[in-house]
Amino acid sequence: MFSLKKRIYISTFVNSFGSWLTFLAIALMTQEKYGTQHVAIVFLVQTLPAIILSRGLASLVPADAVKKVYWVTQVLLGLCSFLLILNQSLWAIYIFLFVTSVLKSLGNPLFNTLIGEWIKPEDQKEVFTRVGALQAGTLALAPAAGAWIKIASSASFLFIIDGISFLIGVIVLLELFRNSTKNIKSEKFVFTWKTIFAGISPRPGGIPLLIQKGLLVWFLYLAVGALINAIEFPAFQRAAMTEQLIGYAMAAWGLGNLFAFLVKSPVNEKNLFVVFCFALLCFSFVANAHVLIVSFLFAGALSSYLSGAIRANIQNSVPEGYHATPVWAYANQMTQIINLIAYSSVGFLLGYLGFYTFGAILILLAAVMSYKYLSANLSLQKVRG
Repeated sequence: MFSLKKRIYISTFVNSFGSWLTFLAIALMTQEKYGTQHVAIVFLVQTLPAIILSRGLASLVPADAVKKVYWVTQVLLGLCSFLLILNQSLWAIYIFLFVTSVLKSLGNPLFNTLIGEWIKPEDQKEVFTRVGALQAGTLALAPAAGAWIKIASSASFLFIIDGISFLIGVIVLLELFRNSTKNIKSEKFVFTWKTIFAGISPRPGGIPLLIQKGLLVWFLYLAVGALINAIEFPAFQRAAMTEQLIGYAMAAWGLGNLFAFLVKSPVNEKNLFVVFCFALLCFSFVANAHVLIVSFLFAGALSSYLSGAIRANIQNSVPEGYHATPVWAYANQMTQIINLIAYSSVGFLLGYLGFYTFGAILILLAAVMSYKYLSANLSLQKVRG
């Protein structure tokens, strides 16, 4: 009924949409019932387990058990959402966030590993681009839909949708789970606390140098994205944008991601980076509402294209027979660290350094990311012959 790629896209959309609905519901519910001071704690409880446990847990998953463990994580995530309906006390929320953060810190790397297994190398850029576009697009769509659903019913209904979404996501992929696993040598892992906490360090460990080059580009990409998110509202304020215009900007970002999902990249990668840097330049240094909206439209599409290209580069850098899950677990860990640093520091430093300084840092990071990507891609081409 559905092709292999469509199954991946459907699963990505329902999972991402449901997860953002739940995050919105928890943030609103926590603020309303327990005060704004607990919203920051919610963010920390959701972030820290992924930083501390992601790599250690991933190291325990043998290559031939990736599908089974991923399936279990998704079912447990759905179950957690259903259980939260029964008890919505503050401690229940914290426990829910901790457990689901641990499960997602394991499930997300496993999903990327499975994409590398299911999709041919020549198609991975397209699939990773569309997966990234769906994930970013649901981020733009879910808040509006979630607020409407919460007003029309209750937060519990959002948790029901989330729980169902995980089950739908895993059911859609059942056909792919039946396929044979690639011939990757599996080692038997023994659970120890030393193994779990060995992955706390942000060092790459034994990851091959070629993969590290691709990961560095990904981390620069994440830093650019985190800075955009951290300074976007100061940019809107600087341009004296109304709530309606800010809504248009958010919608433009979502439309850009939708375009990336529907249309294959119309320009080559080198030109993508040039246009992306130009869009960020407009975002950072032009205090005009309409320019900001247009730059968000372009940046939304280009960020999805670049995300797909970079993630495909990382996956294609994985040698034949090498277990990719620890690579994606390291990427997941660093994603959380970068987001935590950006969101906790930019608001404080913005008053001291000024908006234009951060705009310059943003452009510099994007330029370095462009250079490092082209360099890593050239190294990969040489290795692949």
